[in-house]
Amino acid sequence: MAFHSLRIGRYMTPCLGNMLMKNRPLTFAYTKRTLRLHQHDTQEEPEKIPDKDKVKGLVYVSTSTDVHANLALEDWIYNNTDLSDTSLMMLWRNDPCVVIGRHQNPWAEVNLRLLWSSKVKLARRRSGGGTVYHDLGNLNVSFFSTRERYDRTRNLNLISRALKRNWPRLSVSVNERDDIIVDNFFKISGTSSKLGRKIAYHHCTLLHSVNTLRLQEMLHVSKKGLNSRATPSIPSKVKNLGDIEPAICHESLLKCITNEFYRQHEPFKEAQVYKVDPTDEETWKGIPAMSEDLKSWDWVYGKTPRFSVTETRGAIKVTVHVHQATIEGVIVEAPPGWMHIDKVQTFTEHMKGQYFWSDNVADALSVYLSTTESDAETLRQYRLLSSMIRDAAS
Repeated sequence: MAFHSLRIGRYMTPCLGNMLMKNRPLTFAYTKRTLRLHQHDTQEEPEKIPDKDKVKGLVYVSTSTDVHANLALEDWIYNNTDLSDTSLMMLWRNDPCVVIGRHQNPWAEVNLRLLWSSKVKLARRRSGGGTVYHDLGNLNVSFFSTRERYDRTRNLNLISRALKRNWPRLSVSVNERDDIIVDNFFKISGTSSKLGRKIAYHHCTLLHSVNTLRLQEMLHVSKKGLNSRATPSIPSKVKNLGDIEPAICHESLLKCITNEFYRQHEPFKEAQVYKVDPTDEETWKGIPAMSEDLKSWDWVYGKTPRFSVTETRGAIKVTVHVHQATIEGVIVEAPPGWMHIDKVQTFTEHMKGQYFWSDNVADALSVYLSTTESDAETLRQYRLLSSMIRDAAS
């Protein structure tokens, strides 16, 4: 399969897809001969699309492996592209990272200590759904269309059909939660979507050689005492496609899904595929700012719905209330006389408004102690309370 670079210039026409097709025609992947062979393929035939949904097909393959850049490209396409006569598929993958859904709580979903110590990126996407681990062994597939033509089931069936067509031994199906599974049990693809007034997109993962041990470690959370109304993930057993069919790799999946996409949308026209760089501001005007927004504390952590965490050590119990990833309040429960009530109140008031982040809590304690005269026993008590809040935050 050949790939072609895309540069569309600084100024956009109202319909990006149309402009690309008119000004930059590409021919590859299909010949008339291969199309005739597909017509006589004994595998499952493409889904018949209603006339009102028959539009041009367009495929982007991202050259970036940065999760925030790729999510920013999704946002750019969603906000700036006229898809009235085009269905667009974007194929992309990321360096190791964890991606949470728009309405999720990272403290409930992610092993944050391991994430931070491993310097693995955390991202919050614009769509809903659960938490996923990405690395280069995972292919992401995003389908963009008008809201009217949005059809998640059709997209998932397209992927399932592509896998069966190329590797007939695979027992692939789509379950009631819109996961793609193999052998009626193991999950190879999770899914989520964003529906706007005019444009919608549906994206999903496809595991072919992901580091499943690291996946389990990153998403294993044992957070007792956490009370949250955020959307929880539903754990599932996963498997790599490459463990079943060793010939399956990133390149073979790119090819088979792209071919199936065009087989469904434009079976008798030449395929058009564009290699795109989401860090190129000349092509995607304003995209660096979109990427920076997706990296920000206020988005990644600050969009977490209100929650609380309780830590207990012996007879001491500390409950931290968190809103927009900052400490909203701290409640200390202790035996009578353990610490003077005024000192407890002064300490907890100082913690209000601090970012709910382990290192930040430690810094806040250092600042507090530098302005407060305390005896050895009181210092020990302050450090205990700070340690409990730090544990709650990590």
